Amino acid sequence: MDKVYCTRVAAFLEEFDREYRSDPFRKIHWKKVQDWVETDHANLHIVEGASGSIRFATIIKKIRPGHRLRNFAREVISTVAPGELECLAFAHAPDDGCRQDLVEHLKSLGSVWFTHMNQENPAALRVMCEAGATHLSARIGGVGRGEISGMHYLGTRTDHTLNPIDKVCFGLVGSFDPKDMAERLLTMPFEVTDRGERYGGPKKTWKRVCIRSAGGPRHTADTEIRNHLVFQTAPDLLPIMESVGPLRDFDYMMLTRTDENDGIIARHSDIALDAKVVRLGPKPDHTMRFHFVIQSNPECVFHVWNDDGTKQSVVMQTGDIWYTDVRKPHAVENRGPTPRIHLVADMYGDTAPWAKFTRTVPEGVWELDAIPATFP
Repeated sequence: MDKVYCTRVAAFLEEFDREYRSDPFRKIHWKKVQDWVETDHANLHIVEGASGSIRFATIIKKIRPGHRLRNFAREVISTVAPGELECLAFAHAPDDGCRQDLVEHLKSLGSVWFTHMNQENPAALRVMCEAGATHLSARIGGVGRGEISGMHYLGTRTDHTLNPIDKVCFGLVGSFDPKDMAERLLTMPFEVTDRGERYGGPKKTWKRVCIRSAGGPRHTADTEIRNHLVFQTAPDLLPIMESVGPLRDFDYMMLTRTDENDGIIARHSDIALDAKVVRLGPKPDHTMRFHFVIQSNPECVFHVWNDDGTKQSVVMQTGDIWYTDVRKPHAVENRGPTPRIHLVADMYGDTAPWAKFTRTVPEGVWELDAIPATFP
């Protein structure tokens, strides 16, 4: 395709999404449009107005029958049937008539899967709503700020499946008495790592003490943890961790500090973090992330963006133990007067820790009726 033409289409698609794009790496370049059409054999459909301006555009391709569509949790949500389509991108000019024309065009296509839509773009969500599409889940980018690509279906099929536990952002496990742990642990040799330079912003407000790397030998976990300087300094943390699960089942572990007075952990997703050695998620042989809150304050807020693009926030209080789904984009703002000190630990899911979830959590944060007694 002609570069000038592709550039014009890319600019139109980019403008539709730019204001709401969270990930600076996710941009629509003219070569991307060209590749969609020439390599992926997608159909570029453009409707222009009388002045020659674009009213709406879609890029749609046929999907191979039998292809399994997976979400951020690597769960298969459906298997493609013959003749079904996949919408790679759409956009409309900013007026009601253009939007309504796009909606009618999408409804005329039959059975369509939307897998690349910016779930945080209200204009795109309005198109999905008016077309009658069903939101199923999302794909989440593993670089940048964790772009949430909504997965929607428009058609008559009802056989798609979902795992309700993947809708959970975080849950309160229990509590402990932190005593004087913060005072002791603030003497640890916290350091800014390569990840920390991004996460803590230009002021490098996030630091850590690495206790155990991801994917380490499971048979050495108990000994490595007990012998680490952090637990030599605060041995009273060990029985608290064991209230969630045996030490041999813990994997990646670190002590983190987020500075007081405008300390941040920038929005990011850990979905691709050490993916070659360990899988995240609440299921057997995957690891779940737990936060042991050693010190915090009422102005320290933890944010998680769910797969539907909504942001859920919680103040984790000193002495709390929380499960968090770090496959989803998350961030921290510490506006308070004290550092945020958390022990962050990943635990393998084969110990079925749901039995430990006994405390009430903020409304809308945890769907209690969606929690199975054991892992799926």
